[in-house]
Amino acid sequence: MKVIFLVLLFVAITGNFVIPQEKNSSEITNGIQLIISTDKSDYLEGENVWLEWKFIADKNVKLDFWPGGYREFVTNSKNQQLPNINYTPECILGHTYEYPDTISSFYVLEFGYYELPKPREIYQVGYYYPADVYEINAYINVMIKGKEYKVEAKPVKFFIRKPEGEDFLARNEYLEMFPLLWKDSSYWKDTNAYKSLTEFKENYEKNPLLEQDTNAYKSYIRLKEYLEMVSKLWKDTTDYKLLLQEKIDSFFVKYENSVYIDKVLYSIGAPRKSISAIEFYYNLILKHPEFAGNYHRLNKIMRIYNDENDSSGYLSMIYDLESRLKDNEIFKKVLYYHKRIYQMELSQGLFK
Repeated sequence: MKVIFLVLLFVAITGNFVIPQEKNSSEITNGIQLIISTDKSDYLEGENVWLEWKFIADKNVKLDFWPGGYREFVTNSKNQQLPNINYTPECILGHTYEYPDTISSFYVLEFGYYELPKPREIYQVGYYYPADVYEINAYINVMIKGKEYKVEAKPVKFFIRKPEGEDFLARNEYLEMFPLLWKDSSYWKDTNAYKSLTEFKENYEKNPLLEQDTNAYKSYIRLKEYLEMVSKLWKDTTDYKLLLQEKIDSFFVKYENSVYIDKVLYSIGAPRKSISAIEFYYNLILKHPEFAGNYHRLNKIMRIYNDENDSSGYLSMIYDLESRLKDNEIFKKVLYYHKRIYQMELSQGLFK
């Protein structure tokens, strides 16, 4: 792309100054692309939607700074924006031969609504897209010659359907796990934290003007209710952790072919295993190569092999999966991004 100059020409014949028109933003950003795509186009309620975005700049495009200000939005069929669920964009650099021309990332598109009503004090991990048609829009800002330009991606649509039959039953059992997760008393029994929060609450109560400070009063009420809930859980001797684990174990037996296996592993936890964790995840990837969530499974496998100082075993398994699943497009993408994590850790001396 040609570098643009504002040229002031003196034309002797007419005696007039001629100022050429500045090129528009589309001409200036020609050679720069932002491309977004999802792992598939059709989902059931509760499934994770994975997004890949790529920022690509021709080698002759010179940016003043690293591109920034990436934003994405999800709207439903009524053109209403969905709430964002605590998402922080992450940029994963490409291989050295790509840098600085390509930046890309692959992650769960965390928009939607909470799946179940919950005690307001508890951190919510379950969210979903209700059945509908959705559109993703995204843009990123670039700086060229001291001026900022917005590069927009072509919008992408995806569809969410309500589960039926066995999928309906699987989703309901998945949702039944959340109350058990919330009530797992071992999660709340942090004596030091409880003591600190109790002192914090008491300091609030010493303020005679507390109710007049709207934000402080809301924080106080939230903290008070949280401590009351924790106190009740401490008195409850039910082993919710065990009940939850039994529920997970049962789920993987009853619904071994369900798409919700991927969501249970992502949001709740894994079943108890009669085989090694590596073998469990390996078999699961072979059985369900269509799960984009295998990105996390590959990372778990890598961590285990690294802890065992067995890099050759790890590479052997990766080559085996790559050979077996070479025709599965989703797995190929998942493996590509996993290998980037591996290369990054290897270059930093984190993988032995």
